[in-house]
Amino acid sequence: MAQYTTPAVTPPFGLSDIRWGHINSTSTIQLAFNFSTYPFISKIPNGYPWQVMVFYLNQSPPSGYETAYYINAQKLTVNYRHCGYGNNQNRNELVLAESSALSFCTSWSGGWRPAAYSPQPTDNTSSSITLTVVDNVFSSNDYFTIGFYNMDTWGNFYQVGADRNKYYFQN
Repeated sequence: MAQYTTPAVTPPFGLSDIRWGHINSTSTIQLAFNFSTYPFISKIPNGYPWQVMVFYLNQSPPSGYETAYYINAQKLTVNYRHCGYGNNQNRNELVLAESSALSFCTSWSGGWRPAAYSPQPTDNTSSSITLTVVDNVFSSNDYFTIGFYNMDTWGNFYQVGADRNKYYFQN
């Protein structure tokens, strides 16, 4: 029987070092990744400067046009500080904004805007993001994949990419 090695697929949008598990603590589960430049999610023509990452648990991201918030799929719940609420909140997605949109964070009382990740990365820089995963019962068989979405002028999210690599839980 012939053996072969399947090449690793590079994550999209300049993301790297994607991992989750007990990264900095044995009592807290975190999800972390690095990016080479911000904003890293492709913007659709005439779209708003709002992007979303959804972390799908034990399944691939659905294909095509989807509204990220309403996808009926199992997702990781993450906790992070929001720019408009001023405190940490649980979300089924990570909301990101270009710097041009940050003035909306505190002036808009609802919707996606105040849920943007804070502190917002500076445009055209590389850095990393670390989130706390809310659920805490996982095994080394659990993995996540990532769906990437961008908002159109009507407030709908279009899928602009998918990372179907399986990122397994690390104890």
